Order: sequence, then C-alpha cells, then structure tokens
Amino acid sequence: GKIARIFKKEGLKGIQRIESEVGVPIRAALAERLPDAKKILEKMEGQCVLEPKYDGFRCQIHIDENKEQKIKSQGEDLNLFGNDTKKYFVRIFSRNLDNTTNMFPDIIEAVQDLKVKSAILDGEAIGFNPKTGKFLAFQETVQRKRKHGVAKKAKELPLKVFVFDLLYLNGESLLTKPFFERRKLLEKILSENTKGEKGIILTQQKIVSKTTEFDDFFRQVVGEELEGLMAKKLNAVYQAGGRNFNWVKYKIGMKSELIDTVDCLVMGYYRGKGKRAGFGIGAFLVGLVLPLREKFRIKNLPAYRRDRELRTKIKNLELKKEFVFLTVSKIGTGLTDEQWQEIYKRCEKLKVSKRPEEYIVDKNLNPDVWCQQGLVVEIEADSITRSPIHSAGLAFRFPRLKRFRDDKKSHQTTSLKELKDLSKNPEM
Repeated sequence: GKIARIFKKEGLKGIQRIESEVGVPIRAALAERLPDAKKILEKMEGQCVLEPKYDGFRCQIHIDENKEQKIKSQGEDLNLFGNDTKKYFVRIFSRNLDNTTNMFPDIIEAVQDLKVKSAILDGEAIGFNPKTGKFLAFQETVQRKRKHGVAKKAKELPLKVFVFDLLYLNGESLLTKPFFERRKLLEKILSENTKGEKGIILTQQKIVSKTTEFDDFFRQVVGEELEGLMAKKLNAVYQAGGRNFNWVKYKIGMKSELIDTVDCLVMGYYRGKGKRAGFGIGAFLVGLVLPLREKFRIKNLPAYRRDRELRTKIKNLELKKEFVFLTVSKIGTGLTDEQWQEIYKRCEKLKVSKRPEEYIVDKNLNPDVWCQQGLVVEIEADSITRSPIHSAGLAFRFPRLKRFRDDKKSHQTTSLKELKDLSKNPEM
C-alpha cells in the first residue's frame, strides 16, 4: 500500500528513494538447495559460513525506542512478566509479511534488554519444552500462531528466536553491507545473550573451507536434533525476496535422489473406500505453481503441446491470472489416521463446486471434490519421474505427507523449475 501511494504521487523516482524503515516488513531472503558439501563449497568459491537450520517459522523483528507500542489481542492481558514499562516499540512479521506481533508477547519482552536505538532482526522462532529444554517439532511450534488464548499458550509453549541476520541498525539500512559485516554488528548486539535465557539467541556459526569440516558440523547439528545447515557467502548482500546461491540449505534426506522436500498446493480430494470411507477421503491431488509470465516453460509442458484447448485456456488466463497450478501427484498412502482426519477437515473448509480456472488438470485426474487455494502441504518423495498424465509433466515416486505449511501462501509453493532443480536426475 505504501509503495502504491508513493508511486502514484512521485512515480519511479519516488520508488527508487524508498529506504528500509522500522515497522515496514522486508521480504525475506530465501535459499537454494545443493546435494552435497563439495558442490556447496564450489558454488561459494571455496569458503562459506555454516549455521544450524531450525525447523520453526521465520520471524522478522522490528524495534525502535522512539515509537509508541500498542498491543491488543482479543482483550487479553499480554503482559506476561509483570513489567509494564516497555522500552521498545516492537513489530514482528512472518515470512509472508503478515503482522504477527500480538501472537508473541514473550518475544516482545525478550527484546527489551537489547542495547540499540532501533533495529530489524531476521531469525527463526522455534518452540521448546521448558522442562527438558528440547526443541519441539514444527507442528507443535506453529500452535503459537493464534489469535485467542495467546498469553496462556505463550507460557505453556515458550519460544526461542535464533537471530541470524541484522538488516537495520540505529537508523541505517544494512541490506547492501556484506554478510560478515552484518554478522559483526549482530554479535555486538547479542554478545551477552548467546545462551538464550531471554529467548533471543545469536545463531551459532562456523566458517569452513573443507568438505570434512562441513560434514563434521552437519553431524553435530543433526545430533542436536536439528534438520540441517544453512550455508552462506561471507560477502553476500541481503537480497530481499531473492532465492539464489548466496544462501544454500542442506538438510537431512538430501542424500536421496530428491534433494529436498516439496511444498505443494492441495487442489482437491477423492472419497475413500473401506476404512478410508470413515475419514471421508482416500487420496488428494497436489500441484505446483507456475507463474504465467514464464511462457517458455508453459510451451514445454507435455499437456500444453498436445492439447489445443489447453493452449487457448492458458492464453485467456494470462489476461486475468498471475499463476496457474500444475498437478504433480495423487497421494493416497503415507499418512497416519490422524493426518487423514486433519487433511479432510481442512479440505472441507476450502471445497468449491467446480474446478478453479487456474488449475490445469487432466480430465482423468479430476478429484471428487475441488478445493480452492489455501492449503499448502510439505511432501517427501523418493524421486521424480516423467508423467504423461500430470500437467507438470512430472510425478513423485512414493510421496508422503510430512507436514502442513500454514506459514506459506499458495503462490509460494515449489515451482516447476525448482522441482526440476531438486532432482539429481539430469534428464528431468
């Protein structure tokens, strides 16, 4: 909205003068994937920074001592720790740029002791068991994202925020500073808080130049029940919204033929038989996003080449839609009873009477019930194969549901290009 107002008043010159500002979210930098330590080090010119990868949710924290803080959440008292004096104005944003401040009173309290005038921190929030200190699974951590019962849940399920980047400090944007400089400034701010007693923790870091050092650190973080590593270029700027090889993620499971999990949109479901009839669902159809501006990819789709009606449909959609969704798998195995019940409940809230026009689906795959955009799931699979029936031209082998991705919007699912990049099979 702010960008639109500036553009209307000042045009492109006004847009070019926009600077980072506390209280206005910055699009999160994103990571690519590579299958092994050797390729990562080659891509990063022989040396990189390694950080543990936490299985939580992205958390961008804005603080300013000169702004006024107003916190409201369904009439609840969110002052958890009995201290009515707030030093800082605080805003917390998700990876989707949603304002989630009211959900996290414990994070608001945790940043009050930082010794800065203003700052924007980038980090990952993860739940932990206050009795054992162990980290919780993602599906437990996301229970903190709520509008009701916030204060009670904050005490039951506290968070730790592992801060890995600093985007703004004391009135100055740091986006164009190299990563190693941003890290030095971050260390000064959080040097006294590496143990995380107050919930804001400086992310552990190791600089490596050998594959043996890389693999040793990977084994260490996996032994701490974390999901892998983030590798970063020392001299990289912070590219807001960019997915590139400045950052590379390396997770457990990347030794398989498919080097990462895939985020898919649930497009509809098929009614179950036998035991599944009791769940109301026996399988579900998932798809990938394809931005319509990427026309050269559309022309390479098997379904596009053989179907004149489909070509006409896509051309018409280009006038109205930014994205279409291509089917990539029909999933009917690999779920627990609880997961079947949960996905049915979620699908029922999104069901529509006819196929959404942005869904590109072969008529032989039409589900019994269509779902509008809204449900994103993370899928694991052993590999990718070519498919004559799925509109993506590809399909998963042995797919299974890993988790629901409530932190992602439909257009943030894995793209067709990303899926091809995830396969170790060069013929894909």
